[in-house]
Amino acid sequence: MSVSIDIDTTDFENTMNRVNDTVRSLPYRIVSEGAQIVQPEMANQVPVRTGYLRASIDSVISETSSITSTHAFYALFVDQGTKGHWIEAHRSGFLRWEDTSGVHFRRKVWNPGFTGRQFVAKTVEASIGRIRDAINRILEEMK
Repeated sequence: MSVSIDIDTTDFENTMNRVNDTVRSLPYRIVSEGAQIVQPEMANQVPVRTGYLRASIDSVISETSSITSTHAFYALFVDQGTKGHWIEAHRSGFLRWEDTSGVHFRRKVWNPGFTGRQFVAKTVEASIGRIRDAINRILEEMK
C-alpha cells in the first residue's frame, strides 16, 4: 500500500518569481526616483545668468546608484566660491570690459573672489526628506 501526494506548485513558483523580480528591481527603482527628485531640485537651486549651468544638470542612473551633476566646467567655482586672485591678459595683451562708467582696458586686474552659492548642499537639504518619503512609499507598496 502507498500514498501519493501531488501538489501543483505552479502558483507558488509564479508568486516567488514575482517577489524575486520585485526585490531585484527595488534598488534601481529607489535610485531612479531619487534622481527624479534631485535633478529638478538642483536646477532650482543653481543661480542663473545665461542658463548654461542649469541646462547642463543631468543624472546618470545605474542598478544601485544615481549621480546628478553638471557638465559646466565652472560649476565648482559657482558652488564653492573662489579666493581673491589676479587675472592677467594673455592673447591680446589686454583685458576689456564695460560697465556703467565706460569701457576699460587693463593688462591685469584683481578679482576679490566669490563666496559661492552652495547649490549642491542646498539641493541635498531640500531633497533628503522627499527621498525618504519616496523610499517609504515604495516599501509600503511592496507589502
